[in-house]
Amino acid sequence: MSLSKQQIDVLRLIQRSKPDDDGWYRVRKVIWPLVYTTLSDDLIEADALDEGGGRVRFTQRGQAVADYL
Repeated sequence: MSLSKQQIDVLRLIQRSKPDDDGWYRVRKVIWPLVYTTLSDDLIEADALDEGGGRVRFTQRGQAVADYL
């Protein structure tokens, strides 16, 4: 699997914030469309929130990729 520069940038952007106790990262409404459309289901679990934005959690594969960035 080869990641595009945009996918790498989005993964790094997610990692800039701190996850909650369950490993979920909060994603602001402005960035949510980019995260949701750029990263695939094999890298993240995505959960849209009613007020806009959402939250994501790395899958096992996604965490392995993120650890090497």
